[in-house]
Amino acid sequence: MPQTVVEWSVVVVAAALAVCVALLIPAAVESRRDARRLERLAARAEGEVGTLLRRVTDTLESVREAAFRVGRMAQRAEQYIERTQDAVAPPVAGVLGVVEGVRQAVGVLLGRSPQSTDADERRQGADRP
Repeated sequence: MPQTVVEWSVVVVAAALAVCVALLIPAAVESRRDARRLERLAARAEGEVGTLLRRVTDTLESVREAAFRVGRMAQRAEQYIERTQDAVAPPVAGVLGVVEGVRQAVGVLLGRSPQSTDADERRQGADRP
């Protein structure tokens, strides 16, 4: 049995150290388990991030291709509109000229002058509800 204060101090310190070691061993074991879990989680997240990046890259490529196709379609539509206007405008202008000539001829046959026909039609249109 310890007799002096020094001996008692050594016993108390040894007991405290034994209690600390007893408490630290389970904490160290749990820390080791947590480290393994974190490593597995990091590896899984790394794989998922890689998959996600591949999907994003594929989607961006699809969007780029679609935008290119839409641009080409817009160019074709513009060309089609221009060709249609070039093909349709002259005949329509000719038909409108013929219609105007027939209208004026009918006006003359009915005894109206071409100028009065336009003015009369405007007045009659304004008189109608």
